[in-house]
Amino acid sequence: MENWQGLGRNIESIYVEELERTLSRDDIYKILVLDMMEGAIEVDWRDFFPYLKWIPNRSVEKRIQNLNFRRGVVMRALMNEQKKRMASGKVGLS
Repeated sequence: MENWQGLGRNIESIYVEELERTLSRDDIYKILVLDMMEGAIEVDWRDFFPYLKWIPNRSVEKRIQNLNFRRGVVMRALMNEQKKRMASGKVGLS
């Protein structure tokens, strides 16, 4: 019996159509992990003054939306790559 701890392969780089560039492993890690951690600790001045939540803070909102967009397109590119591998029959540990 084989020991399957996971499916997939080690990605060195991947082309992301929406960003129109090829991302390295470090770029993928930054977008999927580091940027999300930075977004989680993003300080919004409205956090300190809850009664002012009605005032828009466009810079923080735009930054979070940009992080979400980048994460989404990278994940979609990774999933499409895996779908191609599954369709070609190359699924398994490599």
